[in-house]
Amino acid sequence: GGCTGTSSATKTLTDPAAPTLTAGTATNPTTCLSTDGSIAFTTNLLNGNYTLNYTGSGSPKSINVASGAFILGNLPDGTFSGFSVTTGGCTGTSSATKTLTDPAAPTLTAGTATDPTTCLSTDGSIAFTTNLPNGNYTLNYTGSGSPQNIMVASGAFILGNLPDGTFSGFSVTTGGCTGIDNTSKTLTDPNSPASFMSMRPTPTRPKTVNRGPRHSAVCRQVSPPPPCLRLFP
Repeated sequence: GGCTGTSSATKTLTDPAAPTLTAGTATNPTTCLSTDGSIAFTTNLLNGNYTLNYTGSGSPKSINVASGAFILGNLPDGTFSGFSVTTGGCTGTSSATKTLTDPAAPTLTAGTATDPTTCLSTDGSIAFTTNLPNGNYTLNYTGSGSPQNIMVASGAFILGNLPDGTFSGFSVTTGGCTGIDNTSKTLTDPNSPASFMSMRPTPTRPKTVNRGPRHSAVCRQVSPPPPCLRLFP
């Protein structure tokens, strides 16, 4: 009794390591208004499911960590930042900012308008330049024949088979993106031929020329005047 045992050892207790988050490659949405963008991360988190908080569309989201990595997916275009994960009372953060952008919208530029070659024909056309890849698309517009299929080749296409008239409000939608040209183009038929009636001589009041008791001549003056017609009773 009365004896005391002691230990001079020092022991230090530490919290588990806080999660680490490192934002990597950002992949843009493949089409306008789609939500297939993503951001890749590496982490020291153990394999499993966690909740990722951030500033931006869709927060918070569930993530699945495998082999020290995960993907934050289903993202639209926009800016994403302030990433954090809390597990076991410890929070890991990333101050990275990532911006996703939709693909460029189509461009349309209306150029030379070619009038129909004959009255009532439909061989008029309007030339366009565009940033659309080669291929077939549907062009909508205000005017006769809309919509029409077009074929883009080397950054250009022709809107053809047009009658006379006014055409405007051109638009193409592809991959959820719409390109617009508000140009107005007017096609006109060639001038109509002069009326046949306008080319005929204009008659005037007849004149009678006396040629004696048995003979007379009636002249009907026209412009230009023809020879007199002689009448014999």
